[in-house]
Amino acid sequence: MKIVTKIWLGFALLITGYVMTVVMTEVNSRSGERFLSMIQESAFPSANAAQSAITDFKQQLSYFEDAVVFGEPTGVERATELQQDLIQQLNRIENDPHLSAARREAAALVNQRIQAFITDAAVLYTKLAKSDSTPDLPAQANRMKVRSEKLSQELDALRDDLRRELKATFDAWSQKIFRDRTLSEIVFAIVLLGAAGLIATVIVNLSSRLRGLIGASERLTSGDYLTVVSDAAPDEVGQLGQGFESMRIAIHKRNQELHAFNTSLDELVRKRTEELELRNTELSTQIAERQRAERSLRLVESAIVQIDEGVVIAPADALPISVPEYLNPGFFKTLHLTPGTPVAGGLISLFGVAPVPNSFRAAWATACSGTQQTIEVSLTRGDGSDGIIEWHVAPLRDLDGRVASVVSILRDLTEQKREEAQRHQGQKMESIGQLAAGVAHEINTPIQFIGDNLRFLGDSFGDLTTVLETHAKLLESARANGNLAQAIAATDAASKRADLTYLSEEIPKAIAQSLEGVTRVAEIVRAMKEFSHPDQGEMKPTDLNSAITTTLTVARNE
Repeated sequence: MKIVTKIWLGFALLITGYVMTVVMTEVNSRSGERFLSMIQESAFPSANAAQSAITDFKQQLSYFEDAVVFGEPTGVERATELQQDLIQQLNRIENDPHLSAARREAAALVNQRIQAFITDAAVLYTKLAKSDSTPDLPAQANRMKVRSEKLSQELDALRDDLRRELKATFDAWSQKIFRDRTLSEIVFAIVLLGAAGLIATVIVNLSSRLRGLIGASERLTSGDYLTVVSDAAPDEVGQLGQGFESMRIAIHKRNQELHAFNTSLDELVRKRTEELELRNTELSTQIAERQRAERSLRLVESAIVQIDEGVVIAPADALPISVPEYLNPGFFKTLHLTPGTPVAGGLISLFGVAPVPNSFRAAWATACSGTQQTIEVSLTRGDGSDGIIEWHVAPLRDLDGRVASVVSILRDLTEQKREEAQRHQGQKMESIGQLAAGVAHEINTPIQFIGDNLRFLGDSFGDLTTVLETHAKLLESARANGNLAQAIAATDAASKRADLTYLSEEIPKAIAQSLEGVTRVAEIVRAMKEFSHPDQGEMKPTDLNSAITTTLTVARNE
């Protein structure tokens, strides 16, 4: 038998073993497919449904919390919209015929509790979002939180049970696959041993002749190209020996040619090696610089994604009507838009039907010309509320220095402006209070000496009344030719008691001071009226002298 025939027989055995192994593997594969199909129809969908239910429930809790934090009942509506999907997932587990009755009952019980929880939570969190506070509302919120935590634990327990069941099924299938694979490997090993025995017999028969060829190859390897290979039998090994001899002669000739070529090649390789080392050094430097640049870009991108301010990159059009090239999450948060909302009409579409402010047009044109600018614009945000946005626009240049795009940074100033207005109103009220205290102090001074003078006039008028009465009696006695001496004495005594000289000097002063005090009070009241006169909203001529005088009158206490 020829050597080739023996070798082909060994290969036939190997192929037979391979075919048997493939057949057994195919059988195992079909069995595994049927098993996986069973798993896909039973435990796997239920485990996925449990995980989806947990995700939906946590998303509902997040929407409820957002409704309380932002004071918007829309969060409750979003949470309620997820209820159908959550209940559908639990119904899938509850109605799965492949699960045990205990697990279906557990899923049904969790389903009932979650439906009741969502109904109660929707009412409670709607009140919290609308700030409809009642005395027992905090206690209800705490109880609702405890219920949500307990329901989350029950969902986790249901999912873990389904996963354990799925894992146990997979373990059983894995053991069966291992046994079948072990059997196929044993069969293949038996066939392989048979083929190896046949091939070993061929090798033993040929070992002596091959040792001669091996000795010749070793001599060729050591550089002896002069020893002749003498095996010239008519079989395959003899043919191999003759071919080996021809190869020896050719190698001897090529060796002489290669020796000369290697000498020149070594010099060329040395030069190329030096050039490659230099290029590798330069390339390593460039790679390091590029890695640093890429890391910097990743850090910048991460920072832009995490900041609260909106960042927009748009083409440098004459007016921003093109679709923006980049929008960070802060953009949607600042403008109260749903994340991912397209801005198909460009940035001017954010103003809606309202006309685009001239300040925005001018700032955009300035940025397109290469200069940055910051403005404040008013617009209606995505949720319908009016907002004040600080809009900073700056040019982005390409490698040639031309303005290719415009970057915008948006910051919501609505709350800040509202707080500033409230703070300004408080300062105005404080100023009015201080002004009122000063004016009251200014009015109190003239009112005090007006009151003192009036009391003085009242007391003095009583003394004058006595003097006038004695003068009247004196005149009456004079007319009746009565006792004038007694009347004169009484009149003189009354005049001394009244101190007419003092009264004649002080009463005019008191009257003048009272009139001066009344005049000062009138001036202060008139100045207050002019000082606090509301703004007319338009420019008109004014008397600066009068305005300064009025201000000094009101602020005199300062």
